[in-house]
Amino acid sequence: MKRTLALATIVALSLSLGSCRKKNNEPIAPKPNPEKPVPTPGTNPNTGTTPTPTPTPNPIPDTPAPDNKDANNQIKPDESPINTAVSIKITKGQQVTIKSDKPLTITGAKLLDATKHTYEVTNEVGFGIDGAPETLVLGGTGITEFALDKEMPSLKSLKVVTNESLKKLSLQGAKNLEQLNIVGAQAGEQVLDLSKHSKLRLLALGNKPSMIGKFTTPITQEYAYVNKYNPSTDTRFKSVSLPASLEVLLLARAYTSLTGADNLPNLRAAYLYTIEAPLLGDLAFAGSPNLERLMLAYISGSAPLKSVIVKNKPHLKDLLIYKMSISHLLLEGLTSNTQTYAVEVYNIPEVEIHNSAYAKIVDLLLLTEGSLKSADLTNNSELTSEKLIELAQKLSKTKGGNLKIEEAKATDAVKEAFQKIGWTVNN
Repeated sequence: MKRTLALATIVALSLSLGSCRKKNNEPIAPKPNPEKPVPTPGTNPNTGTTPTPTPTPNPIPDTPAPDNKDANNQIKPDESPINTAVSIKITKGQQVTIKSDKPLTITGAKLLDATKHTYEVTNEVGFGIDGAPETLVLGGTGITEFALDKEMPSLKSLKVVTNESLKKLSLQGAKNLEQLNIVGAQAGEQVLDLSKHSKLRLLALGNKPSMIGKFTTPITQEYAYVNKYNPSTDTRFKSVSLPASLEVLLLARAYTSLTGADNLPNLRAAYLYTIEAPLLGDLAFAGSPNLERLMLAYISGSAPLKSVIVKNKPHLKDLLIYKMSISHLLLEGLTSNTQTYAVEVYNIPEVEIHNSAYAKIVDLLLLTEGSLKSADLTNNSELTSEKLIELAQKLSKTKGGNLKIEEAKATDAVKEAFQKIGWTVNN
């Protein structure tokens, strides 16, 4: 027992002495190294270097649908198209072509051929289209109504071809349209109001006529959008209200009157190929000083166009008259650079030509030769007495006309030259 107590005392004293030494001269113990932190994903643990992005793992791809795929379009053949942005009425079972630059949702139709973009209508009321396309092309026999009443602000180019069956066309939701081509409408009771479509640059009702190729400098970028084959399908509206933004107007076998044709400051080209010329009334494009190309054409047997006035058109490059009857034609300010064409002009009895180059006067009078009854050639500085005698010799096939010129130019020699071809001067 005594031995045990002694050992305990010795241990206690040793501990006490050690404690005192530590307090009097205790060295600072080095701190233990901290644990190395785990690097945050997407950073580099080495300071002073650019962080290295952590690669994003590749997602598991969706399993593609085995069938019913056309340019990533979503197709819903068993659903109703009533609430879609674009609603098209057509008989169930009919085939249609639908092309777009962006994926669409097509309701009420099933895919037949992805290569040709053809579908078969499966719904009794027709089919519908949703999406955000910039370009939409729709073709099919028997489409009776096309309604784009919900907003589709992305749509810039629309083409509808339907073989004379379209009775109703509504484009309220397509306010940003820049190009519109309609072929085959028979909406003779409908007013197509495009006056609020302030971005529309090209309007084509019908297919591109082949004689446009005669022009010296065709506007090829617009032609690519319009159907290329010759007119064979009528397109009818009661009237079409044109927007002031329009740059190109094409009517091909189109039966319609035009509202706003004299308020088109941006118009560069007008191609009017219409059987019902009287519907156009007095045609002048008075508010189109930048007009470069004008084509007037229609098929044999139609009534004459009442009046055509072409003046204040300093940039006019091409004037084509094709199988036309015009009761009164007034041309002013034509330069020698204006190209003039005519094929089988039927009847243009009255012509006025003012402030124009002599070569153009000759060309235009020769175009009307055979039907010309009256020519007012006043105010043409190049038309001297000598040139008038030369002109009379060129008009040898025209008989019985009446020439109006300034009294100073109506010399005896000029009167005699025109009397030889049966004309009177200033009568």
